[in-house]
Amino acid sequence: SNMKNFIGFNTAAVDISTSASATITVKGGLNENQSSLTVGQKYWIGDGGKLVAKKPFHSLHLYTAGIATAATKLLVLNDFIPYGGH
Repeated sequence: SNMKNFIGFNTAAVDISTSASATITVKGGLNENQSSLTVGQKYWIGDGGKLVAKKPFHSLHLYTAGIATAATKLLVLNDFIPYGGH
């Protein structure tokens, strides 16, 4: 996993195979490139790179990704939770 390098969320779909530039929403920013979020729900991202509504129990690099402010918007927290900090 490269999750130890997680910094935020892309603001739009980008084909990285074409070396296109990307704009990243980092901690404190509001990412509007999400879908099907539940307002007020906290989300996490783990080793698999998926945004999930339930904190993963086993993960080497666990981050609190953010809190949904709308179905398509995530307030990015990017808070690292050390291994064993479950």
